[in-house]
Amino acid sequence: MEIETIKDKYELSDSDRAYLEKYVRYMLEIPEVEIEEEKKLLERSVGSDEESQARLVEIYMKKTIHVALAEINKGASLKQLVEYGNIGVILGVERILDVGTAHTTIMNHMKQYMKLCL
Repeated sequence: MEIETIKDKYELSDSDRAYLEKYVRYMLEIPEVEIEEEKKLLERSVGSDEESQARLVEIYMKKTIHVALAEINKGASLKQLVEYGNIGVILGVERILDVGTAHTTIMNHMKQYMKLCL
């Protein structure tokens, strides 16, 4: 995730730029996940494995920034969008019913919660 590219692509306030840098730095500390590992985490999350759910939250928090940037300048700060989106991620992970719909469930919750602050 290139911070400078993102900053140039979007019209961000100074506070949004500062938040973006801080958030991206934090997200870079979270290890990447291979597809097979993510599938295993999803399978275990369906069974309410808390460790797997926590790891999935981390994985999807990385995706939150991209979705939030698409909603920027619609009435909420980047920080608000990310915070609400991350709440949606947590709730989405808790509500996974099966592996086949897990990604959609998590992403839908993320987007729904972001819309609450718009």
